[in-house]
Amino acid sequence: MAKGLSVGLKASYIFSSIVNTYNNQLLDNTLPANYLAAIEEKSYVKDFAFSLGVSYSIDSLFRQKKYRLSFGAVYGFGADLNTQKTDKLLRTTVLGDTIESVILPSSTKGSIYIPPAITAGVSLSRGSKWTLGTEFSYQDWSSFKSVSEDDEGLGKSWRVAVGGETTPDAISASFFKRITYRVGTSMEQYPFMANNNVVKDLGINFGFSLPAGQSSVDFAFKYGKRGNKADNILEEDYFKIYFGITFNDRWFIKRKFD
Repeated sequence: MAKGLSVGLKASYIFSSIVNTYNNQLLDNTLPANYLAAIEEKSYVKDFAFSLGVSYSIDSLFRQKKYRLSFGAVYGFGADLNTQKTDKLLRTTVLGDTIESVILPSSTKGSIYIPPAITAGVSLSRGSKWTLGTEFSYQDWSSFKSVSEDDEGLGKSWRVAVGGETTPDAISASFFKRITYRVGTSMEQYPFMANNNVVKDLGINFGFSLPAGQSSVDFAFKYGKRGNKADNILEEDYFKIYFGITFNDRWFIKRKFD
């Protein structure tokens, strides 16, 4: 294999339940009802999904020979996920508590088809001093198939992100100089529509990593805006807080002493 080239295959086991509940309520107060009728559709998914990744890096670039340029791409194969759909008739209180439930004979076995996806990115770095990068992902959901036709009719989705990180001095004795600071922004288009217009999401991220030996403790904050009142009727401002721990260790090093 060529120097700087890496190829990998990823296998994921997906299992989850997708639940949709539909109910009707009489708006005529002259005919009060002590309960509501509802239908619950539950699709239980369990199957494997696979993706292929490739990366290529070029070291010792430019006059100072201290820069590194990296390219990477991941292709997610389309997947038919085995699915079992169960329909249940519910009798609930006005507050949503279930009084009685009956499983309908319309329960079926089928599959949910997830269309292929592609993600590609490029980054430029100078050792552990700083890194700048951008990433683009695309997925066409028009070929999405489900055991429930109401879930279909989706469009194309994409996401583009740009960001960078910097570490003042990764080998300094000072704890604060070894902190890594990050900032980035992203724009995303969802596969569904609202008010016959596509829904977009714009966000900005801030974060930092605290060194803990060879590992790190990671924090991040995101502010985003989803939708637009003028186009989609709906509009949402949201905040997200991320916390994680990254463990780094040296593997496959042969011991010199026992």
